[in-house]
Amino acid sequence: MRRSIGTRIQLICIALVITALAGTGATIYFASRTAQLQELRHNMAVLGNSGADAIGQWFEIRRGIVESIAHHLDEGDVMAGLVKGNEAGGLLATYVAWQDGRTLFSDQWEAPSDYVASEREWYQKAVAAGHTIMTEPYIDATSGGLVLSFATPVMDGGRTTGVVAADAVITQVSAQTLKIHPTPSSFVFITDGNGRIVVHADAKRILKPATELSPALSAAALIDMGRRDVLTDVSINDHDYLISATPIPGVDWQLNIATDRSEALAGLVSIRNTTLAALVISTLVAALVLWMALKPVLARLRRAREAMENVASGEGDLTRRLPVEGSDEISAIATAFNAFADRMNDTLVEIRDASSQVQSAAGEISSGGHDLSRRTETTAASLEESAAAMEELTSTVEHSATSTKEANGLAHETASMARSGGEQMSSVVATMSRIRETSGKIESIVDVIDGIAFQTNLLALNASVEAARAGEQGRGFAVVAQEVRNLANRSAQAATDIKTLITTSSRETTSGAELVDAASQAMGEIVERVGRVSTFIDELSRATSEQSTGIGQVNQAITQLDDMTQQNAALVEQSAAAAESLSQQAQRLATTVGAFKLRERGIR
Repeated sequence: MRRSIGTRIQLICIALVITALAGTGATIYFASRTAQLQELRHNMAVLGNSGADAIGQWFEIRRGIVESIAHHLDEGDVMAGLVKGNEAGGLLATYVAWQDGRTLFSDQWEAPSDYVASEREWYQKAVAAGHTIMTEPYIDATSGGLVLSFATPVMDGGRTTGVVAADAVITQVSAQTLKIHPTPSSFVFITDGNGRIVVHADAKRILKPATELSPALSAAALIDMGRRDVLTDVSINDHDYLISATPIPGVDWQLNIATDRSEALAGLVSIRNTTLAALVISTLVAALVLWMALKPVLARLRRAREAMENVASGEGDLTRRLPVEGSDEISAIATAFNAFADRMNDTLVEIRDASSQVQSAAGEISSGGHDLSRRTETTAASLEESAAAMEELTSTVEHSATSTKEANGLAHETASMARSGGEQMSSVVATMSRIRETSGKIESIVDVIDGIAFQTNLLALNASVEAARAGEQGRGFAVVAQEVRNLANRSAQAATDIKTLITTSSRETTSGAELVDAASQAMGEIVERVGRVSTFIDELSRATSEQSTGIGQVNQAITQLDDMTQQNAALVEQSAAAAESLSQQAQRLATTVGAFKLRERGIR
């Protein structure tokens, strides 16, 4: 929800008024509360001191009666003194017990035979203390009331001869104490040094610990309250009380006054209500005064707002100006608004003129961008086809280079094999020459063997002749000679055959050597020509490799050029789209500026 400046100013001023009045009211309230609490503490202290002094005097009177009886025990009738003291103090009973066991009671009570006074607590405490003592309160079995005993020793020459004692009912103390009522719902109770309740309006709480009223009322806490003389907040039965504790003189008891907090501080309610009523009335008056004071100022602000809304909506009328009245902040706002309207009018006129020029230029850029985009796309398509053709050529050249490299390798292997064959042919030629020489030597050896066979045949013939001459004696020798002749004939025949074979082999060896010489010469020429072919193929392989590398670089360059052309085409399309968008934005800007009603330049 939108709040106007006037509403905010009114709310701020009203908040300041409320804060000031609330602070003042709170100060008055807390000051009144402090004063009322101090007054309450003073009044409760007066009541407490008065009640404690009265109770202390009651104890002092009973203590004095017992001491007076003890001082005058040897003077006159003892029973008369006991009765007189009993009547004077309103005591329940007055009695004396001597050291030798004799006892005397003012109410004529006869002690039983087993009654030994010196064994009683009151007797032993008085003798041990050497002065008047007071026993703890107890419920009397006969009267049913709360009773306490006063006892004082009887001295004779520094020796205790007996004890005088008296029983007093606290009824009178209770009646006097319970009359204290600072407020209708307040109450009074008395506690002893052990924190037990000895006086209370509810008889069931007698001799019960005060913590049954509230856990905060321990013996130590009660003693601390009596020492500090302050009002202490205590919750009793889910109700808030202010407790003032006053020690009772002469005993370890203290008087406690519990005042209802709401009743004690009832006067603060009227102060609070009065403050709230004054706060509401002052707020309403302040709001009325502020509204009357701000009304004319807000009217001028409203006119400025209407002018600004007229500029912001509708036809955007920038020809309207605010009247300048006076020299306050609103007049300064009107002056600043008029200057702003003038500046906005001039700026929007310039924007209107520039937007038409931008629109025209953007149209031309868009048209040129579209033409360039089409041409670039055509170029990119041609480059893509060239790149595909170059890629195929590259593949072919790479295949040729690979085949040339393989042929070069085979040529090198063939040259190596030819050279190896040439070397082997040379070895064969040399071997054939050696065989031819050996054949000649073998032929000579065969001639020798043939001669030996001929000579042997002649010798065998001669041996046969001689054996024939010898007759029977030479018949065995003739057989041997015949055999030798046979062997010589066979050797001659074998030598002839060998010679024939060797001659034939020699002729064939000579012919083979001549053929080997011719083959060796041919192999040499083959090796030479294979070497020349290998050299040509090697040079062709290097040229093919260089051609493949160059074509690869050309292909890579064409690919890069194709990528750049594609990127340029994309950029051209983006530029065309941006120009189209610029044209649309210029049209939109012209439309937006046209929504304002403007003054032409130089007109004011």
